[in-house]
Amino acid sequence: MVPAVRALIRERSAAVPVDDVRTAADLSEDSLVGRKATGGLVTLLALLALVLSAVGVYGAMATFVRQRMRETGIRLALGAAPARALRDVVVDGLRVAAVGIGLGVVSAALLSRTLGGLLYDVAPLDPAVYAAVGAGALLVAALATALPARRAAATDPAATLRSE
Repeated sequence: MVPAVRALIRERSAAVPVDDVRTAADLSEDSLVGRKATGGLVTLLALLALVLSAVGVYGAMATFVRQRMRETGIRLALGAAPARALRDVVVDGLRVAAVGIGLGVVSAALLSRTLGGLLYDVAPLDPAVYAAVGAGALLVAALATALPARRAAATDPAATLRSE
């Protein structure tokens, strides 16, 4: 269509230059470049924050389990099943994580108006997003607690008691 439009414009007024012809879709795409760049940067920073928070949760949960190593050794020495000791430590760790996740969800909901302008195609108080983030954080906490707890449950109770 561009050659036909150029010919029509030249027919009406030869003085009007028709150099930079672009479609409405191109103009619309160009107007969103800044928002897309900001969205990409926010996504990258969010992924970095996710990785850093997962590492932090793992470190906190590993420390939590390490602090209970003596208790786990005593339970195992008194005849507790390793699976039961593992379950108790994981459940206690998940309780701590659930409190942290709850505080995080409440904080995010309170700050949602402030950050609402940066969101695109997502409501600031979207329950699906909050549920997905909470479930993901709980999964990370479960893994971060279970891995060190498994190691603790597999240790020799006598060695644990002697080291203290």
